[in-house]
Amino acid sequence: MALKTKTDYYGLATSGWEVSDTSENRSVGYVAEAQGPDGFLVAVDADGEIVAPEVNYVATSDATLTSVVLGSVKTILGKKVALGGITINTSAGAAPTMTATGS
Repeated sequence: MALKTKTDYYGLATSGWEVSDTSENRSVGYVAEAQGPDGFLVAVDADGEIVAPEVNYVATSDATLTSVVLGSVKTILGKKVALGGITINTSAGAAPTMTATGS
């Protein structure tokens, strides 16, 4: 993914919501270690990658959310991600914001 690309991993940028920021939060899927007969670490192998995207949205007009299903899985850019939670924030004088997280 290119730097500063705004990707809507959860498909919520509809009906008045626009993606304002995206982070993938990548980590290694698993790490295998091998020890020699003397107990010292002789090999390390890291494989796989886990992404836990966080997508920030801002309301651009009258915003509506319908049919949001926590746990729903989407395939975006070859990665399967599941929506884990949504937080909506409001404050005086600013447009409402929403953060969607998952893995």
